[in-house]
Amino acid sequence: DSFVVELVDGQRKYRHLFLFDDLFISAKLKVSNRSEQYAIKWYCSLNDISFYPTPNSESAQTVPVTSNIDIDNLKAKIAAVKADIRQEQGMCEGVPSEQLEKKKGPGGRHPSTTSLTSVTSRPGVQSTKKSRDRLKRKLAEQEAALWLALPSLPLTLYRRSGKTHRFLFSSDVARGDWKRDISTQQKDSTATLSPLSPLEIQGLAESCLEMRTVRSLGSVNLKDDDNVFTGVLYVVVNSGKGFVKPIDCYVVLEVDYYGHYVRKARTKICKASQDPLWEEGFHIEVEGTQFIKVLCYNRARMMGDELCGQGTIKLEKDDLGSCHYHDYTVILDKQGCIMVSIQYSTTLEGIHHRRSVSASGVFGVSLETVVA
Repeated sequence: DSFVVELVDGQRKYRHLFLFDDLFISAKLKVSNRSEQYAIKWYCSLNDISFYPTPNSESAQTVPVTSNIDIDNLKAKIAAVKADIRQEQGMCEGVPSEQLEKKKGPGGRHPSTTSLTSVTSRPGVQSTKKSRDRLKRKLAEQEAALWLALPSLPLTLYRRSGKTHRFLFSSDVARGDWKRDISTQQKDSTATLSPLSPLEIQGLAESCLEMRTVRSLGSVNLKDDDNVFTGVLYVVVNSGKGFVKPIDCYVVLEVDYYGHYVRKARTKICKASQDPLWEEGFHIEVEGTQFIKVLCYNRARMMGDELCGQGTIKLEKDDLGSCHYHDYTVILDKQGCIMVSIQYSTTLEGIHHRRSVSASGVFGVSLETVVA
């Protein structure tokens, strides 16, 4: 199960998806008066789902594009609320600590529990806590708006009745996981179950409230700013090696935005090679970023692209703090490895590009040579 964005009449809607042995449910989570319940939007048997349209299938809905300006505005609002929360946390933690210094007893011991309670229960401290809780609720609202606007990678499900459902993901990995899990369950599902009534479906969803693996729509992880990167990364995908057979492969880069991975770049296809060479560079704006996922795909024309392997780069200040390039060899989980070079700067002007060493490249080559 997971929260995803579903297109409904051209509008983005949050949905909680459940995948059972022979059942697929799309539901809306309603929260009121500290209680939760599901409103079932639609459900069907897994045997009723296909990734490919039939002659009577509805046309898939067009993915609405969220402008970069709107995304930046949402990020700015989140950053502002985060700053307010940190300020409130400092006030909430600072008042008791000052009082405790004055109330230390002989030998530097802290006062009794009763004295501590009297300090932390001061009206000013309680007011600060209420203000912080209000800011956290505001942050949750801004986060929900951002996670609703970000996804743009579609996964379309076609039903035998002709009905078409389209979901949006921000990560290739998450989209691939859902497609793989649905396919696996369809292959493993051999028993023919009796159709469930709407009341039974509702009861099944409600029973998952405590067992669900995802507890919320997602949140911005307030990491220590000293450990994350905000600014611009220039990522050069150099080459790959160690693949078991020649493939038509390309690389996708995903970066985490405070723990949520978003697809940011894709290379060209390198055809029929066990040692592909790309040498493509990408400017990637980052905020609250600590990891980059490197995904390598084999381009398959008929059955969909195959994930050949993936790996993760953990960004360290010691490696990228001097504005110089740092070279990484990313070992993929299935086969092969990808060579990547990364430079970091707080501004785009601080990026210094490398001259291409590829004879077929145009970066670093004189204009006269390129247009000749």
